[in-house]
Amino acid sequence: MRHERHARGFTLVELIVILIIIGIIAVVAIPRFRGVAGFNTQGFNDRVIESLRYAQKQAIAKRRNVCVAFASAAISFTYASTAGSAAVCNTNLSGPAGENPYSVVPENKSVVTFSPVPAGLTFNALGQPIVTSSGLPLAAVQTITISGAGTRTFSVEPDTGYVHL
Repeated sequence: MRHERHARGFTLVELIVILIIIGIIAVVAIPRFRGVAGFNTQGFNDRVIESLRYAQKQAIAKRRNVCVAFASAAISFTYASTAGSAAVCNTNLSGPAGENPYSVVPENKSVVTFSPVPAGLTFNALGQPIVTSSGLPLAAVQTITISGAGTRTFSVEPDTGYVHL
């Protein structure tokens, strides 16, 4: 009768290969987890751009003014309950996922801010941007800068309200 030996455990070669793979992962992956601030800044920038586009589309769809109020590290949205170019924004705008009131804030407010804080914007029923404080159409391209781990900048076009990098 033959006795078969069942090997249990790993061979030395398998252990060395596993240690090499763990070393490679550590060198590549761990530095990425440290730099979360850069991801927060980029994520907030992307959410702000998309929320401004959403506000413009809601102004066109509702045929009402949609107001965008900027704070040092947040944006909130309201719209006019009545039609007309002089209508005041007095109703919270619901977000794309139904959140009410709709606002955009960074993951970490102490890391990401607007610099400087932009003047408020109002999108009229045609989707054109108006400076909220003066009530006048946006005269030139408005550049908005977000600071955090680096800076991100995007623009709002005066005639069309198009928001782009």
